[in-house]
Amino acid sequence: NATCRTVGINPSDVKVTLEDDCLKVSGETKTNDYTYNCNYELPIIEEVLNSIKSIKYKSANGLTFIYLEIDKPKRKEVKIEQI
Repeated sequence: NATCRTVGINPSDVKVTLEDDCLKVSGETKTNDYTYNCNYELPIIEEVLNSIKSIKYKSANGLTFIYLEIDKPKRKEVKIEQI
């Protein structure tokens, strides 16, 4: 999971995409005479990248919260025996 500052940007203007090995967060909102924008690149290690099932995000109060749903590998069974 990750949290990014998106102060001044309307939640509907925030976009999260997955490109190559990076999660990209961007957005821009123009209000009166001001333009607020952001652009983040968050690298993801290959092991996690290959296990992502879904990415969900929401923005509120100047922050964007990103949730990665990961396919967790099943733990292999270890055989224990008395010899």
